[in-house]
Amino acid sequence: MNRDELKIQIYLTNGKSFCVVSGARKVMDDLLNGKDQFIEMQCTDGCHHYMNVDRIIDVKEIKEVPYDRMR
Repeated sequence: MNRDELKIQIYLTNGKSFCVVSGARKVMDDLLNGKDQFIEMQCTDGCHHYMNVDRIIDVKEIKEVPYDRMR
């Protein structure tokens, strides 16, 4: 993984959070400029997930990601 790549942690209304380390710039762009109600993310296992933007309450840039939180 490139050290310059953006890493973000997304916080949800249900109190859960997860980290996005691959494609985080696209996720942020979709959140800020998207017109759709859902954004697409890909897990480390290759599965695609769609998140309802209404469930996201906060997004923060992170420097280090705990291994068990990677998405």
